[in-house]
Amino acid sequence: MSRLTNFNRLILCFLVILSPYSIFSQAIVINEFMASNSSILQDEMGEYDDWIELFNASDTSINLAGMFLTDDLSNPTLWQFPTDHPDSTIMAPHSYKILWLDKQTDQSPLHVNAKLKASGEQLGLFSVDTLALDTLSFGQQTTDISYGRTTDNSPDWSFFTTPTPYATNMVSLPQADKPLFSHNNGIFSNPISLSLYSSKPGTNIYYTTDGSLPTISSNLYQTPISIDSSMSIRAIVAGTNYSPSPVETKMYLINTYHSFPIVFLTFDPFDFYDPATGIYVNYLENWERPANLAFFEMDGSLAFSQPAQVEIQGTGSAEFPHKSIAIKAATYNGEKQFDYPIFPQLPYEKYGSFTLRNSGQDWDKTIFRDAFATSLVADLSDVGTIIDQPRLYLQSYRPTIAYFNGEYRGIYNIRERLDKRYIKTHFNLSKSEYDYLKDVDEVKNGTWDSWYEYMDFLLATDMSIPSNYDSLTKVMDVDDYIDYLTFNIYINNTDWPANNNRRWKEKGPDGKWRWMVFDLDYTFSLYNEDGSWNSGDYHDNALLRLYNDTGWDWPNPEWSTRPFRACAKNALWRTKFINRMADQLNVLFNANRLNNRLNEFVDRYRPEMHQHQCKWFQCFDGWDNDIAKVAHFISGRSGVVREHFVQQYAEITDTTIVSLSANPIDGGSIEFSTLTLSEANLPWQGIYFAGVDIPVKAIPASGYEFVGWSDNTLGNQPQATVNISGSTYSLTANFQPIVQTNDPAINNKISLSPNPASNHIFIQSDEFAGKDVTIHLIDALGRIVLFKEITRFPKDTYSINVSSFPKGTYTLKMQSPDGHETNQSFVKP
Repeated sequence: MSRLTNFNRLILCFLVILSPYSIFSQAIVINEFMASNSSILQDEMGEYDDWIELFNASDTSINLAGMFLTDDLSNPTLWQFPTDHPDSTIMAPHSYKILWLDKQTDQSPLHVNAKLKASGEQLGLFSVDTLALDTLSFGQQTTDISYGRTTDNSPDWSFFTTPTPYATNMVSLPQADKPLFSHNNGIFSNPISLSLYSSKPGTNIYYTTDGSLPTISSNLYQTPISIDSSMSIRAIVAGTNYSPSPVETKMYLINTYHSFPIVFLTFDPFDFYDPATGIYVNYLENWERPANLAFFEMDGSLAFSQPAQVEIQGTGSAEFPHKSIAIKAATYNGEKQFDYPIFPQLPYEKYGSFTLRNSGQDWDKTIFRDAFATSLVADLSDVGTIIDQPRLYLQSYRPTIAYFNGEYRGIYNIRERLDKRYIKTHFNLSKSEYDYLKDVDEVKNGTWDSWYEYMDFLLATDMSIPSNYDSLTKVMDVDDYIDYLTFNIYINNTDWPANNNRRWKEKGPDGKWRWMVFDLDYTFSLYNEDGSWNSGDYHDNALLRLYNDTGWDWPNPEWSTRPFRACAKNALWRTKFINRMADQLNVLFNANRLNNRLNEFVDRYRPEMHQHQCKWFQCFDGWDNDIAKVAHFISGRSGVVREHFVQQYAEITDTTIVSLSANPIDGGSIEFSTLTLSEANLPWQGIYFAGVDIPVKAIPASGYEFVGWSDNTLGNQPQATVNISGSTYSLTANFQPIVQTNDPAINNKISLSPNPASNHIFIQSDEFAGKDVTIHLIDALGRIVLFKEITRFPKDTYSINVSSFPKGTYTLKMQSPDGHETNQSFVKP
């Protein structure tokens, strides 16, 4: 027994030497923290930053070097303790250490690249090998009140009105419950009388009406509060035997009527407007501030109300008095999401963030240019299924009216934020599963490694060689990229591709680079190549800008155009690109469609415009003139883009008016390039590029069969390629009703067995052996229930699985390109 004991001791000593973190680091705990520090504790720079206190509960010194701290448990390695500052990372037994969470890691080794959210979030301490040592989630915090363990290393937590950094935690007073309000958040047509209540006897209620956080120095509640104008009420409960309660916030809109939903933000005015620390004043700083948010639908109902984190969004547009606000969900009911379908047109019930967007550089013009442009490729309800939906990653949109602490702030556009929360919502990918990059120098998530490899591949590889192009399609979604290009070319996005260039790729062998579309202010002639502003000019050659291969300056440096230039060397890709541009010009960017959509936006916004203009522009009304500039751009843009393509590509000889029809009109539909033209769309006419191969396919309707094209050069096969010339070109797909027959002279070309057939039908035919054939299986109502194209029909037998077909009589029809055909019936019992 003694030998075994000694061996165990030897192993234990060995483990202690090799893995000190796994043995001792479990004694390190997060002991106390403050998420809103205005006057309690200063760092070495004299700043009142967020702080966390760690406590070493062991009898041994522990070195924190290499461990991790995070405020996001899904990212445990957010910040690592330095390994080269033992004077800062070694903790003596039963000692305390303060970490500053201010994102100013250059100030000292213990300044963390994170900030605490007073509205609530997560904290985690992880070992060198990312094992969780201590984690917690916390809710809303109060300024200058810390949250900590009731005693050092205790499992119980409490608020401390007298914080104890660097010292032993003392049992604090119990925290009072939040006050109760007689009225919930809401829109009221008349003034209200608001009563406040406390569930604890011997306590007082203190409140504010300007959005500031209440303290025991705030208004003492004694009688009901008369509310006759829109405002926020924030209140706490406090008493001799209780620490102050969490803040309760309610938002009231009085005698307010709007045709848009309403977003009401409540925040401490100091957080927004203080000259030194306010985010509205210091708009270029990457600062977040806590707020409360209430979202009211158009019918006045409260959609949701919860805490949030807000920051100013934008760079150039942030200098305007009407600024964009990024809104992120704070921890609420255990989640960091807004549990509501903010965008009804999308299939998602929850969102981690969204933006109140001022329309960027368009803030004083149409106010909807970005949303309008996005809608052209996002909302195809007016064109139906005539064109394949563009494969684009877009920001959804809703117009809204905003109130800040009860003050009317005018029109905003609610937009999805293209951040990690967007990737999570739309693709259910965690942060470790993708790379996400912005412009030339910003990593939103992941690393540059895959992108640099891809860019080197583009530079070193000749994509005109088919095998090289095939390799490209494995790392880049070329169809997605075509839609990304055609859209930006048409709208003349002059702040692209050097800027607003976001792309992402799922990690792994099947991941492909894809691009996101956003920030479409510099479109529809808001800014032109010649520097003109809001001119309505539609002549800019956005296609030519993509061919720049030498520059390093905005808007089209070499790196930003390299993917396009590489793709454009390949003839197959170039043909798809040219045809897709033609399709979209004919359907999505048709002037009649765009004018109708523009009028819809004008009608939607007009009821709110006067009040908005009086808020920001002394009631000056130049809006209709700005709308007219967009309409002028629309009037000439499609023709100019076609001219640019004709000038750029040698294979294009001219443009041709193409007319398509079916005979009879209900006999079937036509697929032309990426269009699908059914009976409801035929006859149809559009403009295409002559000299370029265009794929075409006839699809018979139920009870009909295709019998040939009006253009005899295409043959009688339903799939063909058209290469048009001349000023006009007409093409008709001819169909005829399917004739049922049991004529032995026809049927002896094939044999079917068994008949009746329960599971499989076996086809044998010497007549068709070795030929390319098409097979139609038609039910008793004349509907085609199965269609197959077979290359070199086998000499023995060919089987078709009919086990899932309903009972009934079916006709099998076979055709070959040389004109041979036959029909034969069988029974499915």
